[in-house]
Amino acid sequence: MTAPRPSREQLRFLPLALSTAELHALVVGGGREALLKTTMLCRYGARVTVCSAEPSAALREQPGITLLLRPFDEGMLAGVTLVYACGEDREQNRAIGAMACARGLLVNVVDDPTHCDFVTPALFQQGEMSVAVSSNGQSVARSIAWRNAIRALFDPAPPAAEAPRATTGKVWLVGWIPSC
Repeated sequence: MTAPRPSREQLRFLPLALSTAELHALVVGGGREALLKTTMLCRYGARVTVCSAEPSAALREQPGITLLLRPFDEGMLAGVTLVYACGEDREQNRAIGAMACARGLLVNVVDDPTHCDFVTPALFQQGEMSVAVSSNGQSVARSIAWRNAIRALFDPAPPAAEAPRATTGKVWLVGWIPSC
């Protein structure tokens, strides 16, 4: 018997940065969410396979992906590291998530955080730096707003000579005063 899924309010996700050197992602779906996830994965250097019988024109033009023009089947999970289930059918997404979970894969059922092993934070990248903001699956809009506010602090980017660099293993936030 499997443990009950946590409620949305009980969700807690650990922020991590995954190496994409050996990452093979499967994105199931052909619409806007699939395009967003695929674009992000490609930007970070993951190997990406997209499965959709009817992908959008933009997804068809996405460089650097393997596009499977057919419906999902469980065999597509072989050799995959993580899965985004982001098709139009919520129940099918959950079923794909359950199959991937049974194989020990990392799973994100888009717009359904209680069925996710991970959530994708609101991201921005500037040079070698990446900033990720997450609300533990509670509010995408709030994560995006915080990301945009943080991004505004760095626009335009400081010249390389002025960019602070950690030399002792500590991270210093300029202008930040701890509350304790």
